[in-house]
Formats: sequence, C-alpha cells, structure tokens
Amino acid sequence: MFGKAVKKSGLKTGDVIVQSGNYTKRTTEGEFHSDIRLNYYRPGSILELKVLRKGEPLGISVKF
Repeated sequence: MFGKAVKKSGLKTGDVIVQSGNYTKRTTEGEFHSDIRLNYYRPGSILELKVLRKGEPLGISVKF
C-alpha cells in the first residue's frame, strides 16, 4: 500500500523503525499500518521516521 512512497524515501530492508512521527511506543505491524492510514496517508503529507541502520540513527521522511 505504501510501497511507492517508501521506496522514494530511502527506507531499506533491515532498517529498524524506532520512531514514527511523535510515536515511540512499540506496536504491532497492524497498529503501525493503521496509524499511517489514519494519520498520514494523504497526498502531500509527510511522515517523519527515525530508524536505526546498522546501529546508527538516521532520519527519513516519507512523502505520500
């Protein structure tokens, strides 16, 4: 569902998402996808992610 936007953002297989927007609570995959659909998945909206890539923190912006 979010594939095109995610590919453009630079998120890679193996990245560990540690923050989505202001949300840092551990969630299930379903909860994570629901949050994106309800709060971010609109044309022009941007989801800020903080990830760990090979143990190093990295900020990624996903534009829908």
